[in-house]
Amino acid sequence: MERRTLVRKGYIKPILDDRCLDLTLSLHFLRSMKKDGSFSFQRHPYGLKHLAEEKVAVAVVLGQELYVLKNDQKVAEFPL
Repeated sequence: MERRTLVRKGYIKPILDDRCLDLTLSLHFLRSMKKDGSFSFQRHPYGLKHLAEEKVAVAVVLGQELYVLKNDQKVAEFPL
């Protein structure tokens, strides 16, 4: 009887030297900025006028900070 090995693909990324470990291990959510440069996260409004109508990623370090990422680069941070 032939045994088959089940291989599962993961989503593990290497940790880059120039990125914060908290940012790498945070939860990421996609957001679209409104025309006025604002977005909301968990019913709280945040504003970044220079990113109006852009798509960004919001990275949450639980209980600490909220990072806004554009093209995998941190462009803003807010305390939670």
